[in-house]
Amino acid sequence: MMSKSKHYYFLLLSLYFCLISNTLTPINATDQVANLYKLLKSKRSKNPSLAASWVTLPTQIKNTRVHAEPQDGLMEADKITTLPGQPDGVDFDQYAGYVAVDQTREKALFYYFAESPKNSSSKPLILWLNGGPGCSSFGNGGLLELGPFRVKSDSKTLIRNPYAWNNVANVIFLESPAGVGFSYGNESMIYNQTGDISTAKDAYTFLVNWFERFPQYKNRDFYLAGESYAGHYVPQLAYTILHNNKNANHDFINLKGIAIGNAWIDDATNSEGMYDYLWSHALFSDETHAKIKQLCNFSETSTSDECDTYSSLAWEEAGNIDIYNIYAPVCVKLGIKAHILDDSVEVYDPCSSIYVEDYLNKIEVQKALHVKPTKWESCSGFEWHDSPSTVLPVIQELMASNISVWIYSGDVDGRVPVTSSKYSINALKLPIKNAWRPWYTDNQSKRLKSSYLAASWVTLPTQIRDTQAHVEPQDGLMEADKITTLPGQPSGIDFDQYAGYVAVDPAHEKALFYYFVESPENASSKPLVLWLNGGPGCSSFGNGGLLELGPFRVKSDGKTLIRNPYAWNKVANVIFLESPVGVGFSYGKEPAIYAESGDTSTAKDAYTFLVNWFERFPQYKNREFYLAGESYAGHYVPQLAYTILHKNNNAKHNSSFINLKGIAIGNAWVDDATNTAGLYDYLFNHATHSDETHAKIKQFCNFSKATTSQKCEDYKDKAWEEAGNIDIYNIYAPVCLKSGNSEAHILDSVEIYDPCSSKYVTTYLNTIEVQKALHAKPKRWESCSGDVDGRVPVTSSKYSINTLKLPVKDAWSPWYDTDNQVGGYIVGYEGLVFVTVRGAGHLVPSYQPKRALTMFSSFLLGKLPPKSSS
Repeated sequence: MMSKSKHYYFLLLSLYFCLISNTLTPINATDQVANLYKLLKSKRSKNPSLAASWVTLPTQIKNTRVHAEPQDGLMEADKITTLPGQPDGVDFDQYAGYVAVDQTREKALFYYFAESPKNSSSKPLILWLNGGPGCSSFGNGGLLELGPFRVKSDSKTLIRNPYAWNNVANVIFLESPAGVGFSYGNESMIYNQTGDISTAKDAYTFLVNWFERFPQYKNRDFYLAGESYAGHYVPQLAYTILHNNKNANHDFINLKGIAIGNAWIDDATNSEGMYDYLWSHALFSDETHAKIKQLCNFSETSTSDECDTYSSLAWEEAGNIDIYNIYAPVCVKLGIKAHILDDSVEVYDPCSSIYVEDYLNKIEVQKALHVKPTKWESCSGFEWHDSPSTVLPVIQELMASNISVWIYSGDVDGRVPVTSSKYSINALKLPIKNAWRPWYTDNQSKRLKSSYLAASWVTLPTQIRDTQAHVEPQDGLMEADKITTLPGQPSGIDFDQYAGYVAVDPAHEKALFYYFVESPENASSKPLVLWLNGGPGCSSFGNGGLLELGPFRVKSDGKTLIRNPYAWNKVANVIFLESPVGVGFSYGKEPAIYAESGDTSTAKDAYTFLVNWFERFPQYKNREFYLAGESYAGHYVPQLAYTILHKNNNAKHNSSFINLKGIAIGNAWVDDATNTAGLYDYLFNHATHSDETHAKIKQFCNFSKATTSQKCEDYKDKAWEEAGNIDIYNIYAPVCLKSGNSEAHILDSVEIYDPCSSKYVTTYLNTIEVQKALHAKPKRWESCSGDVDGRVPVTSSKYSINTLKLPVKDAWSPWYDTDNQVGGYIVGYEGLVFVTVRGAGHLVPSYQPKRALTMFSSFLLGKLPPKSSS
C-alpha cells in the first residue's frame, strides 16, 4: 500500500494482449487443467515408469487382435432425427451412438458424426479428439469449438456455427477413452488400466468397426485432428493405423495426415515453453522466472522442491485467469458472457461449458443421441497409467511415412502455448521449406523509422532553465471557451466542458488547443489531470479524448456522440492538450516552428500553456495536479514534470506554483535501447516473426548504440514483413479494412473495440459545426502530424524499469477489476509502480475502458489497484 504523503508517484502501465495450480479455475477449463496437471505431477514425482516408450509400437498394440463385430443396420439406427432445440434448416445428416471395442470388458465408445452439408460424398473424413487426458471430444470439441452447433445460454436451444468444420469435411467426434463423456466400460476392470496404449488400441478398434458401419467411407481420404493431450492420442493412433495397414488381416485406412493444436507432445520443451510464454506475456514476475530458469531442469524425470516452489509461485502470481485464453474473462456467474451480442458464435462466452453440461444431461437430449442414461461430465478423473515423456519419435515416424503433419497454435493459450510448440518443433531440427509468413482471413493479419537528436535531459536544457514563460491576461476567456453543446452529443450531459486556444509564443504565433471536461460530481474537490498523447505529433483530443478516456465516443455515422461510461472525468477533471504546435487544432507560424519542434520546445510550450491556463481557470490553482499520457508521452510527461519542478523551485515563479503530485505513463517510450530490444523480444514471444529472423536480430543489433548496422536494419525489416498486416497497437485486434468491418459498429458500443473508430473521429472533427462548437480555427484536422508509428510493449517497459535497479516494495501480484476478473498485474518499487492492463493495446482505455478507469482511479487515490476480487 502506498501512502499519499509520498512526494511523487511514478506509475508505468503497460498493456499486454496478457498450471499447475488449483488457483486457476475458469469453469470451462478447470477439469482439463486438473487432469493434465495430475498426470504431469504423477510422472515427475511418483511413477517414472509411466513414461512408456513409443519409439517402437508397444507390444500391447502390435500383438493384439482387433475386436470386430457385425455392423449391419446400425448406421440407420444411429441416425439422429433431430436434436432438441436445434434451429430450422439443418441441411446435413448427423448420427450418434456406441461402438463396442472390447466385448469382454464391456467397453463401448460414443461418437457423434456430422456429415458435410454439401458434397459429403466427396469430402474427406476427419476424426476429432480432445485431450485432458480424459476430456470429452463431443462436449468440448463438438459443442464448444468446431461442431455444427453451439448451446445458447438458456441451455435448451442450439444455434448454428457458421464456422463449423463440417463445412469442409465430414467430422466424427469420439469420446475417448472409455469412461469419458457418454463412453462407458466395466469400471472395476478398465479405470485402473487406462493410458496412452489402451486409448490408441481402443480408438483403432473403434475405427475398424465404424468403417464397417459406414462402409461408404472406406478408402475415403482420412485425417486425424485434436488438441492438448491429443498431441499424444493423434500421433499414437496414426502410428497404430500405419502399422496395421501393413497387416493383411486388417482393413486399410486411407490416412493422409494429422493436425494437432496447442499439443502436448514433449514434456521437457512443453514445460519450459509454458513458463517462458507466461513470463513473456507479463503474467508473473521477473524474479520468479529467473528462479525457475535457475532451479528447474524439465528434461529430468523429477524436479526439485525448490523448482516446485517457484513453479507454484508463478501460478499464484498469475491469479485467477483462464489459462486456455489468458486474455479472456473467467466465468464468475452465469451471464458474464458475451453480454452485448447475445448467444453469438462471434463473441467468446466464458460460461458456455455450463450450458453444454446442462444440455447434455437433459433426458430428451440423451434419448436423441441414443445414449444410456448418464451423468455427463466434461472430463473424467480416473488415473492414467502410461504416458511417454515425448511423442516426437512417433511424429518423425509419421513424417518418414509421408503422412502430412500440421502443428498449430492458438497464440493466447497459456497451457500449451505457441512457445512450447516452437520449442518442440525446434527439437526435431527440421530443414525449412517455406519461410515464416503471415496468412490471412478476411484480409486480416510499420515500423518506427526515425532519427533522434540525442539532446540530454540529465539536467534541464538551458532553453527551458533560462527562459521565462510567456504570460498573458486571461480575463473572460474561461467563459468564452465554455462549450454550449457539441453537435450530436447525447441528452443529459451533467458536466461542464470547455475548448479553445492558449497562446504560448506570440512571436511565432504559436497557440495550443485544449479540450477540458470537469467531473460530473464534486468537480470542485477532485484532482486535475493533463492528458498527453504521444507520436510524437499525435492528437490528445482526437485520440485520447474521443477514442480512449474522454466522456464521448463518435458513432459510426461520424456525426453522433455516445457517452463513455468509463470516462476518466468520473474521477478527475481532465484537460486534453494538443501538443506540440501543429498537432490537431494547435497551430503556429509556418514553416519555422515545425522545423524547431522537439522534446525541448514541447516541454517549454506545454509549461507555458499550464501557467496561462491556470490564470484562465484560477479556481484550479493549488488543486492536486497530475500528468498522464502514453507512447512518446513517455518523453513528454517526465520532461514536463521536470520542468514544473524546476520552475516551482525558482523564486521568480512562486506565483505560478503548480501542485504536481504524480505522473502516469502508459506503454511509454522512455529508453531507446531497452524499448527497442523489448519490442522485438515481445513480438517474437508473441509468434509474429520467425526464430531465424529473431536470432539474426539478436546477433546483428546492438540497440544501445546510436546507430545500427545495415544487417540489423535488414532483419528488423524482415521481422515486420513476416508479421504481416496486423494492428501493431493491439496485435490481436482486427485491422480496419472499410468502415464498419467489426461487430462494434452494429451497436456503436464502448464495450467492443471498433478498428475503424479513428475514421469516425476524423470525419466528426472535420465537420464545420463541430469545429465552430470547439472554438477552433477552421482547418483540416488529422490524428497525427508526420509518419512516426511507435509501439511500446510490456516487455520494453519491464526492460526499462529493470535498468533502474529499484528495490521491490510490493511483490508482483494480480489485481482485479469490478467484474471480479484479473484486470492485470502490478509490482511496486521504491518510488515507482508498474501496472499491466490485461487485454489492452497501445491506446489502453480504447481497448479496456473499464479496467483503465479502475487503474487510473487507484493512481489518483495513491493506492495499488485491488488485490482481491472482493
